[in-house]
Amino acid sequence: MTIYKADNYEYIYNGFKTIDKDVFHFCLLASEETLQERLAARGDTPGGWTYQQIKKCENALKDKKFEEQIITDTLDTNDVIIKILSKITQNPSYQADNPHHPIGLD
Repeated sequence: MTIYKADNYEYIYNGFKTIDKDVFHFCLLASEETLQERLAARGDTPGGWTYQQIKKCENALKDKKFEEQIITDTLDTNDVIIKILSKITQNPSYQADNPHHPIGLD
């Protein structure tokens, strides 16, 4: 989900923090060319609304709050999952006995 508007981001992020103080946030990025290819592959109309959002989101995601970035141009879904799990488990606040321990990490 892309949440690039600051107010919406803060509302959702802070809401998650009330549920679990150890919220991890990752910004998945891809080049404009990759995004256009992905939109075309899923059947979006070239030049349509989704295509028009690319530049706006690209600019908004330069904000410091989105600094935990994963470039996805050459990654498939499984690669992204592995990167995210790796970053979470390497985080000092993460505990091996954490009740939210990801399944299948071992």
